[in-house]
Amino acid sequence: MKSLTAMLLAAPALMVTLNTSDAATLIGPNLGSGNGEFHVTDASQVSLVNTLSSPIIALNRPRAMTDSANFGAPTDLADFSTITDGIGVKIDGWTIYRSHYTSSNGAFGVDGLYGFAPGPFGSTPGGQAFANAGEIAVVSDAYAVTGSAGDQFDVSFLAGSDQSSVVDFRAYLVFDDTTIIELAGAAADNLGGTDRTAGGPNELSDTLVAPAAYSTVRLMITGNAGGALNRALVDNVQMDVTLVPEPASLALLGLGGLAMLRRR
Repeated sequence: MKSLTAMLLAAPALMVTLNTSDAATLIGPNLGSGNGEFHVTDASQVSLVNTLSSPIIALNRPRAMTDSANFGAPTDLADFSTITDGIGVKIDGWTIYRSHYTSSNGAFGVDGLYGFAPGPFGSTPGGQAFANAGEIAVVSDAYAVTGSAGDQFDVSFLAGSDQSSVVDFRAYLVFDDTTIIELAGAAADNLGGTDRTAGGPNELSDTLVAPAAYSTVRLMITGNAGGALNRALVDNVQMDVTLVPEPASLALLGLGGLAMLRRR
């Protein structure tokens, strides 16, 4: 039997045990279960602006997360953290990062006052991850899974902008903090609007099959909002996993099938 543990950074580990071939929700809507709606508990500490005295605006970090032509795409989480200087906004289930940006009004983090989540913090449907300009990366906590090649991950999320601008979005699974694989079907270029309709123009989704055994997995969503007066928004994230049967389980199923044939 495989086991799956959600390793929450700010809370005791949550243990979920699955039968082989069972499906489980790793990221759901609520606090303590992935927080895919970006609920917050302290509205005074959920955003950072580029005017803070912080390395996030240091000129020795001019690299962009998607500038693969000059630097190569990030290949593991350590490489990714050098792009963002490891500075982000931490809430339950997530850390929101941004790359180098020095223009005016470069706030980023979590908000609930516009876009997909108009209303006060903590209200339904919660908040949303955002960046007013530049590149944002929304990175989930790590989930510990005794995983095998063939495990299936189903991911969906809302992405867009409430400005008169459009944003490019990408999504990735990060296995063992060393292997980053893009969910190609969840990519979108020049995406605007804030339609919350399931299956609508702002819902991005894809399925990815694990290529090898792994012990942890994260979801990373990036958005490039370009220059000032643009805003990237991410909300309503869902990630489910279906574990494939282990070899021993498959062998037992085979023996059971032989027994049925003999009874005939």
